[in-house]
Amino acid sequence: MWEPIRAEFARRYPGYRGLAPGFGPPTRHHFRHFEAAYGLRPDVFETFHDDFRVQSCTLARAMGMFDPDVGTTTHPAVQNLLTGDGTVIKPRYKAKLGDRHLNTESGELEQRRYDPDAADYTTWDPDSGKNISIRGIKFGLIFGHLPHVSNQRMILDVFRVPTGDGGEAARAVDSITTLVEHLGAGTQGVCWDKAIRGKHKDQIYDLGLVPIVKTAHAPGGGPKTAQLGMHAFKLGDGTAEQHEVFTQAGAPLVEVIVGGDRVPVILIRRRTRRVGQRTSGYRWYNDYAVPDQPPVPQHLHGATTSIRLNRSTEHAANHNRAENISATAQNDPDWDRLYASRPVAESVNSLIKRSWYHNLAPRVGGARNHFSLLCGSIWLNYKGWIEYQQHAEHPDSPEPDTAPPTPTPATPPVAASDPTANAPPTRAARRRAA
Repeated sequence: MWEPIRAEFARRYPGYRGLAPGFGPPTRHHFRHFEAAYGLRPDVFETFHDDFRVQSCTLARAMGMFDPDVGTTTHPAVQNLLTGDGTVIKPRYKAKLGDRHLNTESGELEQRRYDPDAADYTTWDPDSGKNISIRGIKFGLIFGHLPHVSNQRMILDVFRVPTGDGGEAARAVDSITTLVEHLGAGTQGVCWDKAIRGKHKDQIYDLGLVPIVKTAHAPGGGPKTAQLGMHAFKLGDGTAEQHEVFTQAGAPLVEVIVGGDRVPVILIRRRTRRVGQRTSGYRWYNDYAVPDQPPVPQHLHGATTSIRLNRSTEHAANHNRAENISATAQNDPDWDRLYASRPVAESVNSLIKRSWYHNLAPRVGGARNHFSLLCGSIWLNYKGWIEYQQHAEHPDSPEPDTAPPTPTPATPPVAASDPTANAPPTRAARRRAA
């Protein structure tokens, strides 16, 4: 991978000896030296993090992702979704502050080596089916799917999740807000796990995006239910009837009387629509229809109604609407297609962790691990660019892992807004290259 990178930088900076043909790539020593001398400085790291998001979003759009002409609010396109997950990486040392051991040479108790940024997090364990406590450093990753290359993702952001700062969901919404500014109108939805709750869904709705999130279970387990109040249903003859609407696992339903018993009837989603508000944000609605099937009374067949999805002044006081009703519920025909991108987040986390020794954090401290994750994401994104170029040149070729070699990939596009794209090397960089 180094040669096309070297050639491009040599074109930008002619006469820079460290980029002449035959010079190898930076070594691990160079990486560690740059990180210690510059990378971890707060001003440098913040700029690096911002530039990573800008360049990743620019590259994603150049590869056909987040295209406003593909997909709709009713049926979003998978390549226009922001998908993410939080993960806790195990620290290199198990000890905590205060754990001591006996130094047999000096006879004194000494602090064991520990990671000062490691903390205890509560996370869901799918194997045991319950929440467990795990110690480590928590990060969140957000990525998008390439539309034409199978099993390839573009990592758009890596953010840290400190304890006592709103948690994973709050930091995820902050990151999504920034990414939407760079990606524009092509972003259509957010796919996440149940860490995203009702108040976060409302923030996602205000950004103009559809949250693809499972509804949380009721406190005692089982599907969560709620009452949404009376709604007007337009009948086939043009008249209207008022019916109480309930929700179960995020899906709205009405109850009909059959033989003296109340029977739930789940409504069918026909359309998802958003309406811009005067100040900021959007009002979101789903248009539903009553199914044409027993045990629904004949006069209700095909009756339609509109249900508000996000908060409003009249609803905020009595229930968390976004928590109880989903824009796309799990019984919806679109659910499997859209939510299929969410488990991929687990594979992205596993891919990163498998590259580490014994699945332990590669560095000590949150800042160093964050820097390493961003650099690793650059590498993965560049691999994705190569796969995309391969598909563009050979659209009928076999899968990427069995395809024949292809010519050197084109240089990834650089965001026009990046003021440092053509800046000359610094004096320190020239000394290191020399």
